[in-house]
Amino acid sequence: MSSNKKNPGQDTTGLRKETEGLKTKNKELEDMLKRLGAEFDNYKKSIDKRQAEMRRYASAELVMMLLALLDSFESALKDPKCDTQGIMVLHKQLHDILSKEGLRPIEAVGQRLDPFKHEVLMQESNPEIADDTVTQEIQKGYMLHDRVLRHAKVKVNRIKNEG
Repeated sequence: MSSNKKNPGQDTTGLRKETEGLKTKNKELEDMLKRLGAEFDNYKKSIDKRQAEMRRYASAELVMMLLALLDSFESALKDPKCDTQGIMVLHKQLHDILSKEGLRPIEAVGQRLDPFKHEVLMQESNPEIADDTVTQEIQKGYMLHDRVLRHAKVKVNRIKNEG
């Protein structure tokens, strides 16, 4: 007859070996996790650095185009015969450069007040003009592509209700 009883010392030795193996595996996984975390932090820093550089030089092409306009202004200022027509040519040159970059004026006079595009600085009350109609543009507003870059500063008609 053979005994099915195991030596209790063998069980604990096996458990110790298994425990040591799991501790080693756990340590390896912790080290790998730390390395991956450090690699990810370095990746984030690299991306942030690239984005900062892109933002810093994003306007380089526009600045190059504006330098040509600056040269034209400097020439015009040196020319004693420069007149209103010369200034108009420079204005058109600047307008064309900015239009190519996506800048466009916000329509204001005669339009219904749009608080997303217009900033009311003054009001008038004229019963012959519809309520909330822009009657005067004090300063032109601009959109850059689909975003308001600067609100149009306007005077608007507000009909007073007598109660």
